[in-house]
Amino acid sequence: MEIKPTQPIVTDHPDGYRVEWPGYRKAFALFSVQGTTVVVTDIFRDASQPKGSAGQMLADAFRAKGITRPLRVRLANILSGQPTLTDLAAGAKPEDTLLGKVLTGVATALGLRVASWNYGEERGKPFLEAYFGN
Repeated sequence: MEIKPTQPIVTDHPDGYRVEWPGYRKAFALFSVQGTTVVVTDIFRDASQPKGSAGQMLADAFRAKGITRPLRVRLANILSGQPTLTDLAAGAKPEDTLLGKVLTGVATALGLRVASWNYGEERGKPFLEAYFGN
């Protein structure tokens, strides 16, 4: 299967930015920038994109907006029933969860590393976030 380039198209959105990847009909993301934090509220990979590519997708989208060294990336509004929430409730480390691997992928693609993790709820919505370092 041919892998198409993941060069995103980033447009303004009422809540920040909307990202689409040409050639991948179902792939999109929504994110906003709040100081040194990037808050991602939605990320969907198209079925024809390789599994494990969401981190690279987000990194490409951030770069398209000039964001190359975020201090923190938060995956917000995690839907109930998602494997990450189940895994965290069972005692898994954040980095070992599906969404933790997405955040690690973002860090790697930006040439950074995850320095620490945090998760919890804000306004009743679960989140997982990674603080990045060199």
